[in-house]
Amino acid sequence: MGKENRPISDQEREEWLDSFEGVFQNEGPARAQSILEQLEIRARKYGIKIRSDRTTPYINTIPAEQQVPYPGRREIERRIKSFIRWNAMALVVRANKEERGIGGHISTY
Repeated sequence: MGKENRPISDQEREEWLDSFEGVFQNEGPARAQSILEQLEIRARKYGIKIRSDRTTPYINTIPAEQQVPYPGRREIERRIKSFIRWNAMALVVRANKEERGIGGHISTY
């Protein structure tokens, strides 16, 4: 097994984590964040991809009981939306009959 595939030992992991803990405890969270950002920049420079969990779950800030009622008539709006999709599909089908390869991504509409 080459050096790049060697798993990190418990001792090596503890040394890294202890070092990070020391920076955090002695210099604060801003300094720890800065070091992590610099490590990420360096990793990208070497072509190492970092998994990013930077998205956060959506949280509605208005409780459901405080939301105003829907202002329109959903059944009519659904029918209008269906007509618009049908029309878009018909346009793409007609265009593809005249010239092949035009495509049309109806599923994304």
